Amino acid sequence: MQDQVQGSQTGLRPFHPADIPEVVNLHLSILPANTGRRFHERALYPTMCHPASTGYGFVQVRDGKVVGFIVGIQDTSAWRWTLVRTQGLECLLAAARLMLKEWGAFRKAVKWARRFMTNPSAKPEGHIFAVAIDKAYRSRGLGLQLLQAFLDYCRSHGMARLWTYTPKANAAFLRLAMHCGFRHHGELSVGGETHVVLCLDFDKSGGSE
Repeated sequence: MQDQVQGSQTGLRPFHPADIPEVVNLHLSILPANTGRRFHERALYPTMCHPASTGYGFVQVRDGKVVGFIVGIQDTSAWRWTLVRTQGLECLLAAARLMLKEWGAFRKAVKWARRFMTNPSAKPEGHIFAVAIDKAYRSRGLGLQLLQAFLDYCRSHGMARLWTYTPKANAAFLRLAMHCGFRHHGELSVGGETHVVLCLDFDKSGGSE
């Protein structure tokens, strides 16, 4: 893995708090964000960087610019309570904005959050929150490098399973995930769009080696 030192001009390295502005810009340019920019800048990504949240991730940097990232968590409960404890007001403001914008979207978000936050597990299970590559830098293998680094991190920290989901229409990420050992685990509706739920069991998978 190359250039994993903070401040590197080109390469793959861990996600740091200083990356938040660029990561949020990239996230909002590619991925849906009904809760708005403020929540991502002041709550979601800062919580990912909080040591108590078990958040982690990697970024791809080219010429000093973040052109790709992947972020996730090791422990849902730790992340949830860190978010509420440190960013409770921002969570309430985001919920209020979502209610004012669209009641149906708010109800769906609450339903998804309840399912995600109360998922019981006897073993540590990771979750990928977001993956994005700048459109100008796609088809260069950057996504595969990000995902492989993420999976290596999960293995080294003893995680038994990793979850994520993606729109069914996102064929490129589905191919990448399957290549790395993920398996189809069902479907769900998010914002009226069908998403594929993906799961990787580390003790059963030989992917991404």
